[in-house]
Amino acid sequence: MRLAQNISMWCALVVVFVGSSQSARATQPSNSRTVQHAKAPVGVWFVPNGGQWADEARYAARVNGGDWWLTESGWKVEMLGPGYDALGRHESPAGPLVSYVLDVRWEGCQPAIAIAESGTQAEHHVSYYRGNDPSRWASKLKPNSKLQALEVWPGIKAIIDGERGDAAHIKCDWHVAAGADPNAISLRYEGLESEVQSDGSLKHFIGPRVGDGDATTGAWGHVIEAKPFAYQLNGTRLEEVPCGYELEPLENGAHRLRFVLGEYDPTRDLIIDPEIEFGSFVGSTADSWGFTAAYDDEGRLIGGSGVRDNGYPTTAGAISTTFSGGDFDFGISVFSSDGSMLEYSTYLGGSQLEYPHSLVTDETGDIYVMGTTGSQNFPTTADAYEPNFIGGPILELVTYSFFGMFENGSDIVVSKIDGVDGALEASTFVGGSENDGLNLGQKLNYNYGDVCRGEVVIDPAGSVWVASSSRSDDFPMVDALDPGLSGPSDAVVFRLSDDLSSLEFSTYFGGNSDDAAFAIQFSSASALAYVTGGTKSNDLPTTPGAYQPDLAGDVDGYVFSIDYGGLPFLSTATYFGTDDYDQAYFVQLDTDNRPHLCGQTVGSDMALVGDVYDANPDGSTFVVRFSENLETAEFVTRIGLPMSGVDISPTAFLVSDCDEIYISGWGGQTNSANSAYASQSTTSGLPTTEGAFQIGTDGSDFWLGVLAPDAADLTYGTYFGGPFSDEHVDGGTSRFDKNGTVYQAVCAGCGGWDDFPTTVGAWSTTNDAGNCNLGVFKFNLGSLVADIEIEAPDLICAGDPIQFINNSIGGTEYEWFFGDLSSSDEENPEYIYATPGEWEIMLIVSDVSGSAGCLEPDTAFAYLFIEEIPQPLIDEIPPICEGESVNLQAYGTDALQWQPHPTMDDPTVPNPLVTPTQTTTYTVQDSNECGVG
Repeated sequence: MRLAQNISMWCALVVVFVGSSQSARATQPSNSRTVQHAKAPVGVWFVPNGGQWADEARYAARVNGGDWWLTESGWKVEMLGPGYDALGRHESPAGPLVSYVLDVRWEGCQPAIAIAESGTQAEHHVSYYRGNDPSRWASKLKPNSKLQALEVWPGIKAIIDGERGDAAHIKCDWHVAAGADPNAISLRYEGLESEVQSDGSLKHFIGPRVGDGDATTGAWGHVIEAKPFAYQLNGTRLEEVPCGYELEPLENGAHRLRFVLGEYDPTRDLIIDPEIEFGSFVGSTADSWGFTAAYDDEGRLIGGSGVRDNGYPTTAGAISTTFSGGDFDFGISVFSSDGSMLEYSTYLGGSQLEYPHSLVTDETGDIYVMGTTGSQNFPTTADAYEPNFIGGPILELVTYSFFGMFENGSDIVVSKIDGVDGALEASTFVGGSENDGLNLGQKLNYNYGDVCRGEVVIDPAGSVWVASSSRSDDFPMVDALDPGLSGPSDAVVFRLSDDLSSLEFSTYFGGNSDDAAFAIQFSSASALAYVTGGTKSNDLPTTPGAYQPDLAGDVDGYVFSIDYGGLPFLSTATYFGTDDYDQAYFVQLDTDNRPHLCGQTVGSDMALVGDVYDANPDGSTFVVRFSENLETAEFVTRIGLPMSGVDISPTAFLVSDCDEIYISGWGGQTNSANSAYASQSTTSGLPTTEGAFQIGTDGSDFWLGVLAPDAADLTYGTYFGGPFSDEHVDGGTSRFDKNGTVYQAVCAGCGGWDDFPTTVGAWSTTNDAGNCNLGVFKFNLGSLVADIEIEAPDLICAGDPIQFINNSIGGTEYEWFFGDLSSSDEENPEYIYATPGEWEIMLIVSDVSGSAGCLEPDTAFAYLFIEEIPQPLIDEIPPICEGESVNLQAYGTDALQWQPHPTMDDPTVPNPLVTPTQTTTYTVQDSNECGVG
């Protein structure tokens, strides 16, 4: 029999880090409107190196406080230091960004160590497109929860396990086979100052020391390896083996770590259990800022974020974060329709800064992303319309109340990702020799993140349209309405083929000042594309009969239509605004192809038009509907707070097939603190309605609203957000589907908060980050939701009154069916059941209001049990003779009670012993709150 001698070291990494939250954060709320939390079963996923990283890296994982790497000869973890605290608050760092690397090498290990996957394989896959060198791309990599490094030293293997339920732990077991030498385990630490503490633990200091004694820490946190615990199993009995650390100082601040073991039986397993805890006060390379979201025909949510990726750490000690990946890459993640799975996730970017602005899917499920890039090597494909980056002058976005620097200027980039296998199908630059894709116009960049506005959409023929902005006088033009740049920056609108290989149409739209285009929508009856945005120009080319032919104030909104049925031409155009600030962010068309705009105003003279919702005629969010020819404003309504500035920044807008109007937006501290203009932004005081998902706000949340057709009333209003963190987006657009479900990206949990509302079973229910995470939510506002609540005693008897409470969302008519052939059309009926039994209650909610029955009715069920008076059961007793004894046996509830009798030993038990002297009747009774039986 061969006996194994095993040494097992347990290493629990406890770190605070900022990372992609495996992103998404919420799906449609349950009918009960309760928000619950649950831990994910796997906290750390190990992603294999498919060529996307340097060859030394074998696997990588995101842990709290940094990136963890398994190399050919050990592991590394990068922790971030000075400057990242400011970055986490969306502020510009005062100095260079600094991070620290703890480099642990297996001294004297064998070459070419084999790595085996031995845990749970993730259901999602991950792809990387780094730069424009396809040899550094990796598609559909499957992470695993556990790895084995085999034969690190002869007879010794490491088992590395991420199945601890959160991103704070990695378990690392050393197994030493019989005949192998445990003294071969030698770990060389570089990069951090280290010291054994009085309690036997080992502490590594991140940054300069602060504090005294064992309370000493690093200025940016520390790494703790708890005192090791070693034991052997003798059968099922655990026998402790003395164990401690031996830390030997080496040159240049490095240390060598060994385990000092007491006597043990070499014929039995030996386990060594040190616990490693990482503590950090700042973020990490996985800081992800929510920008944009979309959906596909299967109801999946696609989220887009700006992801900070430090790349692979190559040197020990403190390093600068001037790395090849740039400040941010795109992060694109696909969540299942119920939010329970991350089905696809990828990075996409080059060596400089890029941000995603807008996402959309086509009818086949392929994903298009539009954004801006400063990377000459952003991945482009062979048949791209423009494979070369043109760029422009250096651009510091801090000037525009945002973060980042485009060192070589910026171009627009459009990429197409295969909706089935996640491959990069097509990718192209679009731009001129100045900066393109960014909204840089003074006061057009009104809210925090407005610099990254713009939209990508698909027309009925499958071509790809983009609305954006440009400062280039040589932006590529094809069949342009206006072929020349007219001001400092103009709106640009262009159309690409579905494979992004050709530019089919492109035009400027602008005047003598700054202009920007934010959104596009298409008529279902004709080849008209409606475009909206903001302008400071007083000479836009409006058309005869336009509702507002001239600029009215400092900034106005506008809308124009392009007839693209043949040679494109300007069909209609009008301004919309007051003598103050006004801007239109979205355009939607109703079933009669009438354009609706949604935007912001601080103008006191934007009067309401029509029989519309008028709870606050000075609100800062406006919705206007024009006639198809833009000559008449058919209604105007305003939503929000009394005029003191803007409250929310709109992020998604819809006019549904039922002609209902949907709005999503955010406001609060992130806007008021970072915008030069939106200093009064808040969500406090916005209207909520009965049945709201969330009626309270910390002032920095999302607000969702639904207006009835013709904006006749606000039928639903709710907040969405946590009680502490400032939910927001960092620019970009999110979307409603035509059924009224919003697919919203969020920059969630900034500052390390874990209060973003999530649902049971969501892919990730916790913010495993020290700063921001991409949060997402899918919220169905466009359907009726029937919901029943019951007020009754815990035990209900026949004759008890029962109050039924209708918590439904939407609906104007209610039908209750109580299961006993009785019914009611009251909204909140009271009912009394005459007989016991189990009853099914059904509520049908219908809407026959302005949408003329467009919404499908919804049904909810509840079940009630009306208690009976308990009737005890008694076993049959055979005849007995005088002087004999017998046990009676009764069955019932805990209240079962025999009537006392002189011949009964104990009437309180269900099976008393009786010794009758003659024929005798014994009585048992049972009871509950409904009576005695």
